[in-house]
Amino acid sequence: MGKQIRNIIGYLIVAFLLLLCVFFYRQAFLVVLFLLVLLLPPVSYVLCRRSFEKLTAELDFSAAEAEKNLEVTLTIGFTNPTKFPLLHVECPLHISSPYYGSRPDTTYVLPAPAGSGDALSLPLNFHYCGLYQAEMTTVKAYDLLHFVAFSKEVDLRTQTMVFPTEKVEVSYHPSFYAEGFDEYETSLQTGNVSSNVTDIREYRPGDRLQRIHWKLSAKIDKLMVKENEAAASHQFYVLLELYRPAEHPEYLDAAVNYAYGVGEELLEHRENSFFGFYSGARREFVSHPVRSEEDLKQALREAYYEKPYTTANLALRMYQDSGMQKGTLIQVTHEGVMDEVSDT
Repeated sequence: MGKQIRNIIGYLIVAFLLLLCVFFYRQAFLVVLFLLVLLLPPVSYVLCRRSFEKLTAELDFSAAEAEKNLEVTLTIGFTNPTKFPLLHVECPLHISSPYYGSRPDTTYVLPAPAGSGDALSLPLNFHYCGLYQAEMTTVKAYDLLHFVAFSKEVDLRTQTMVFPTEKVEVSYHPSFYAEGFDEYETSLQTGNVSSNVTDIREYRPGDRLQRIHWKLSAKIDKLMVKENEAAASHQFYVLLELYRPAEHPEYLDAAVNYAYGVGEELLEHRENSFFGFYSGARREFVSHPVRSEEDLKQALREAYYEKPYTTANLALRMYQDSGMQKGTLIQVTHEGVMDEVSDT
C-alpha cells in the first residue's frame, strides 16, 4: 500500500509540473502530453482489469512421485489470452506436509505477456520422505502505473510423494525369519499344511513354491496355490511407528526408511507380509498385504496422509491392547527394527 501511495504522489507531481508548463509555454505538444498523462490511469485500470479477469493460472509438480534428495520441479504458470500484458502478477505459494508441517510462504512475481503464457520452474529438493502439497489460493496483479491492485481467489493444488532413494540396511533379531515361520516349517515336515487346505487361488508374486498345487496347475495350465491354516496365520506384520516429536522431524523420516527397507527385505526373501500403521484420526489400524514392491509403495502412500503422533511406541501399545493377531509383529521406529520381535 505504501508503494502505491508513493506512485500516486509521484504521478500527481508530474501532472502538476506538466500543467505549469502548459500555462507557461502554451504549446500544443505540451497540451497533448498533459492530456495523455491524464488519460493514462483510467486506460491502465480498464485494460489491466480486463486482462486480469481473463487470466488463468496453473500449478504442477513435474512428477507425482519422487525420490528423497533428488530434484523435482514445481511449475507456476499464467496464461493471458488478451492483447494487453500484465507486467506484475503475484502468486503466494504455500507448501506443506502432513508429516512435517508448513514451509514459510513465498510470494513469486511473474509477468503475463499478451496472448500467451509464462511459467516459472522451481527446482525443489525434499530431504525427508513423505507427502508434499503445494497450493495457491490467491492471485494478485497491478495496473501499469501500480496505482491499483486486483486480486482474486483461485484453488490450485498439486502434490508429490517422496520415497526413499535407496534401500536402507536394517538390523534385526538374528532369528528374524525363523521366528515368523517356526510353526509353518514344522507343519511342512509333519504334513499338516497339505491336509489343512482351506482355499485354492491363482499364484501371486511372492507366494512360496511349496504351496503350488502342481496337479491342478497342470490340468488347467495355470499356476494355482494352496491356502492353509498354518501359512495364513503366520505372516509378518510390519508396524510403522508414525512417531515424530516436534524437535526431531528426522525421527519419522528414519522410521519410513527402515520400514521401506524391511518391506523390500521381506520381498527379496519371498515372504508374504502385511504393512500397517496406527491412524490417530480414525483410531484404528490400517493394514495392507504386501506381495510386490508396488503393494509396499501403496501402503506408504496411504501412510503419508496420516498425521504423526508425539507419543513414542503408541502403535505398539495400541496393537498389544487390541488383541490383534497378524502373525509375527515387526515394530519399526526411528531406531530401526526392534529386537523384540514378538510372535503373536
